[in-house]
Amino acid sequence: MSAKQPVHASSDPRHELWIDAARAEFERHHQRAADWPTVASGPGNVLDEHPLREALPGYQLMGEISRGGQAVVYRARQNGTQRDVAIKVIRLPSTANTSVLARFEREVHILGQLKHSNVVTILDSGQTRGLLYYIMDYVDGCNLDEYLDLHKPDIHDRARLFAKICAAVSVAHLRGVTHRDLKPSNVRVDAAGEPHVLDFGLAKVKELDGSSAGHTLTGDFVGSLPWASPEQVEGRPEHLDIRTDVYSLGVMLFQALTGRRPYDVSGPLREAMERICQTEPPSVRGLNRAVDDDLSAIVARCLRKKPDERYQSAGDLQRELERYLRGDAIEAKRDSAWYVLRKAIHRHRGKAAAAALLLATGVYSVVLLSYLYKNEARLRGEAQTALATAETSQRAAEAARVEAEKQTRIAEAVNDFLNDDLLAAVRPDEKGREVTVAEVLDGAAARLNSRFEDQPEVRAPLHITLGRSYLELGKPKLAEAQFLAAYEIIRTKLGEDHRDAFFVRGELARIYQTTGRPAEASELARITLEYYERAAGRDHKETITARGNLGTTLLTMNQPEESERLLRETYEDALRVLGPENESTAHWMNSLAMVLRERGKLTEALPLQEQAVALARKLHGDDHTTTQSALGNLATTLRSLGRHDEAIQLYEQVLAARRRMLGEAHPSTLLTLNNLATMRGFLRQHEQAAALLEEGLRIGPTQIEPNHPTLISMRSNLATIYDRMGRPSEAEPLHRAAVVGGEAYLPADHPYLGLYRGRLGNCLRLLGCDEEAESFLLDGYRISRATEGPKSINATNAASSLVELYTAQGAEADLIAEWQLRAAGSEP
Repeated sequence: MSAKQPVHASSDPRHELWIDAARAEFERHHQRAADWPTVASGPGNVLDEHPLREALPGYQLMGEISRGGQAVVYRARQNGTQRDVAIKVIRLPSTANTSVLARFEREVHILGQLKHSNVVTILDSGQTRGLLYYIMDYVDGCNLDEYLDLHKPDIHDRARLFAKICAAVSVAHLRGVTHRDLKPSNVRVDAAGEPHVLDFGLAKVKELDGSSAGHTLTGDFVGSLPWASPEQVEGRPEHLDIRTDVYSLGVMLFQALTGRRPYDVSGPLREAMERICQTEPPSVRGLNRAVDDDLSAIVARCLRKKPDERYQSAGDLQRELERYLRGDAIEAKRDSAWYVLRKAIHRHRGKAAAAALLLATGVYSVVLLSYLYKNEARLRGEAQTALATAETSQRAAEAARVEAEKQTRIAEAVNDFLNDDLLAAVRPDEKGREVTVAEVLDGAAARLNSRFEDQPEVRAPLHITLGRSYLELGKPKLAEAQFLAAYEIIRTKLGEDHRDAFFVRGELARIYQTTGRPAEASELARITLEYYERAAGRDHKETITARGNLGTTLLTMNQPEESERLLRETYEDALRVLGPENESTAHWMNSLAMVLRERGKLTEALPLQEQAVALARKLHGDDHTTTQSALGNLATTLRSLGRHDEAIQLYEQVLAARRRMLGEAHPSTLLTLNNLATMRGFLRQHEQAAALLEEGLRIGPTQIEPNHPTLISMRSNLATIYDRMGRPSEAEPLHRAAVVGGEAYLPADHPYLGLYRGRLGNCLRLLGCDEEAESFLLDGYRISRATEGPKSINATNAASSLVELYTAQGAEADLIAEWQLRAAGSEP
């Protein structure tokens, strides 16, 4: 991938905007020296002669609190009540200029409307001797950044503080007010630790008719650069709405958690603006390991470049922080059903009657998964955006509101079903206290259609929820049934070209790839990619994901060149669009390294795999599924390089972590166990390999489907170990079970069928069943040759076994010579 070229002034269309912004910024700073005298440090002459003393005889000026480009804020005391107040003073320009007066009047009007304990209250306002002023409550405390430095609250207290700040800003957002200048110095924290939002002088007000008070000309920069959003920096006021404040809050929260800003804004202004508009911010967790994944994900969502990908208001961000503080699943990570369930289980761990409580909480949480939750959140965001954006009509806003209310009713119906119907049907007194999540899901699947026979809009998200949960539990066949049911509802109600239909197709592609049906998976993956390219464009995150999914699927179809091409494009797009320190970028880096390893490009694969591990650790830490997946792939690469001791050490590390995090019977745990056993078998450590596989086959079928692809592979591998240990009679039933399971799960042309049939044929040869052995070996060779090529290890192994069989039988020399050529990878 070529390095990003610098943006030159002559070619960048934003160049003139940046010049205007730089000029405005300079003039604001320059005005300080020209317009205001310096306040004396002692009891002084300036305050004694201040024009406000005559205009406000009932107040005693006590000193300066802060100073900006156009205003000074003084502390004063009301003589009659001895109450301390703050007085903000703005000097009117000597030349005729109505914008300063209009801005002042707008700020007074806004503060007069906003009634909240964390927003300063305005008491009075006026104009005298060329000065505009208003009087507000005095907050005895310090600015936000000073408060954090002085008191050093822990991570949760910082999040709690920001939830209160968001609540205050939300009051403004609900009245159509965008602050546009949120920064630490505009939040003052009092002695009790309560924050107060200040300075609405740059605010933009949405009027009832959809117009905006406080317009700026295109190219004007409004706000403070370190906390400004990309749309502010680009000088497009028509694109500024309440989501701009969400971005600024994200910068402030990033700074509060890491002690630094997400971007370097020092140096030339144009370069600082470029970084804000184009550079992805680093992970908060990567900079401060005391911050967990959830809070890091919340900050990352605030800092999305596109406003529609952020939280849609300060209220949304407030509720997200409150979910985080309660230990609930956060919206930013609700794509994962298993994540939601684990959060619920972790939150209630250790309480009395734990089994019943885990069950209730787990199932209740599972329903609020991506399809339903994100749909409702999206629609509510559309309603808010419709009200906050001038271009959106009142009719569109009303339609979005009505649809959001419909989605709320659906969510309530779903929750009622899971709590009132499903949980009542699960009887711990009949099955014991250890009722499993699988049993709960089975109960939901059995009752779903009859419960909502006339409400397909409720059934569809429930089918998707159940499907994702089954898939995470390692039950892909049951997951497929649920997704197909959801697809049929969506196709009938919304049409097969609706975005929700493509979402379900993408989930089905995952299932088909998991269950060894690459042709079906690739067809759906290709259709999904074409849709997202058409609907969202190449640079959309969903398009990047769809391209990578297709590339991964093509690798299982023995199309390594096309797979590598697609995964290279995916990784480069993710690096360019999402940035080098993004979770998706780490995932596709890992996937590209995997395909390079499969193609034998080990010297290129290894450093890329090591980078993927390092990035996953930086983003998530060691105890995360993404990190463990990258470590497992690194172990396989090391095995291919012959670095067996290192590979075994990593496999054992990953196996221990997955047992701890996911449980012994989770498909990912069993896959790692299988890989470690295969490594032991390759090193002729047969007893250790057999013990691992026997353990997995004893535990696995109790939790996942008996014919899950990983269990089929484990049966075949254990049988092969038994063959090498001279125990073919014990191996034979396992070989047959692998063949039967593979035929039930896999398409007729899948290469694993050649492997399983060839292994069974060799076992039968060892047992002296020559006729049946020959049949299976010939089938194994034919399938392996057709799917993997005549030089593949599975094809040559089957041919070698046939040479031994024919030699033992005393077959004709020409037949033996023919198969000897095939065993060498040549055609006779």
